[in-house]
Amino acid sequence: TYCIRQIKTINQQNDNDNQISGYDAILYILSDSIVEWIGLLCIGFLYMMLLKSPAGGNDFTTKWYSLSISCIPIIIRFYFKKKAIGCVDDVVMDEEEATTRDFPVVLVYHM
Repeated sequence: TYCIRQIKTINQQNDNDNQISGYDAILYILSDSIVEWIGLLCIGFLYMMLLKSPAGGNDFTTKWYSLSISCIPIIIRFYFKKKAIGCVDDVVMDEEEATTRDFPVVLVYHM
């Protein structure tokens, strides 16, 4: 939502030639929330592992568990790459909400 407010601020301050279009706004929003999207993918893989796991015990050699484990370095990389919330670096909102991104909870639950 912070990214959406940044885009709206830019569009209100600029004329029609310098505004961010709808397609570009969607791309900005998706790129700002890539950590959360990959976290949802990781959760989906863990869910599939639990659905397909053998009844006798835990089997951590399934493809679903391997796929969820492969999401962890990607999540960590994107988290440390951009810890600040916001998709447009030129616009600084004067709200206290514009701080840093929270640590991805999916990593804690995965451990």
